[in-house]
Amino acid sequence: MSLHWAWSFGASGGLQDYFDSGWDADTTGSLVNPNLSGSPLPRQPEGGSGGMTKGCGVFTGYFMHSPPFPRGALSDGQAQYHWQHLNTNTGIRILRLLAADGAYLLELRPTTNDNTSTLTVYSGEGVSALTSRGTTTATVTEGQWHVIAVRFKKGTSGGEIAVSIDGVSETIVSNGNTGVTSDWARIGCQGGGSNWCYFTGITVWDDGPNDDALTVTRWIGTLRATSDDTDGSWLNESASATDLYLSTREDPIDPTTTYCKTVTDPDEVRFGVDTTDATYGFGSSWSPDTVDGVSVSAFMQGDGGLMGGRTVIDDGVNNLQGTLATTGAGPSMGVSDTFATQADGSSSWSKAALDSHTYGVRAS
Repeated sequence: MSLHWAWSFGASGGLQDYFDSGWDADTTGSLVNPNLSGSPLPRQPEGGSGGMTKGCGVFTGYFMHSPPFPRGALSDGQAQYHWQHLNTNTGIRILRLLAADGAYLLELRPTTNDNTSTLTVYSGEGVSALTSRGTTTATVTEGQWHVIAVRFKKGTSGGEIAVSIDGVSETIVSNGNTGVTSDWARIGCQGGGSNWCYFTGITVWDDGPNDDALTVTRWIGTLRATSDDTDGSWLNESASATDLYLSTREDPIDPTTTYCKTVTDPDEVRFGVDTTDATYGFGSSWSPDTVDGVSVSAFMQGDGGLMGGRTVIDDGVNNLQGTLATTGAGPSMGVSDTFATQADGSSSWSKAALDSHTYGVRAS
């Protein structure tokens, strides 16, 4: 099993702040409550902006949509995220796996409003075709964080659905009919219960022999700059090459007024990180030391014909580049990517490894 994509809230740049990877909503309004340090309770392990103190707050009726997975759709995989609700459980669709064209492939709907919540699992091609495939019951305590995961394999015969709450997994469909023939290519999350729901640490995993995203809690962090490492020919919004990192680590980031810019092709800017930094690092309270992947965002402004860029991580020997993204001539809402491994492409992450890396963006 390997990390397919992830969103670790903690940097802004899209329509709503704190959506690293371009999440959008089907209803306008005040959709995001990004501060998880007060109410609701922090999701542990937390730290600075590099940790998981940031998240997405969604109110009743608002539905957040991720963009299509940059690494492609999945016919068999797992999704995991950290979730908290602040009121009743009813009337809330806490997860949807979506095909790229918007067909609903799977939903979880709590059907009781006490702490023993019966989750009804629906799947099908399109809203009108959604059919209950079974239920699972778990203790989902109001005002506390829970880890929810789904394993989904399409198929009108031979399909599978498994759901886990806090690591306790139950198979809803096994080698049966899910009513779905489309791959799933993005995720939706919806609030409910006449109050806020919160989501953070969303990860997507491809299929593996152990399906362990169902039973093992995964932690995804966001790299935040603490120093300049390699400036290249980049300048900040004031045409200065000094302290470029200050234009990338605001909280919240405002890419319309603070950003980095270059006219050189190719050109790379990289920043140092410090996981112990109380504000911009992971913080001493990130425990255990597990880091299953990192989400990286960089903010740039295109100029002339230079309208593309990709995030990079570098360990001094290896330079691992992310997926090429395009930007406009005006201030960009950023380029993002997820790195499941260190810059050598094979080693697992740790806090010590994060400190030994730099990250940034390569313009082209």
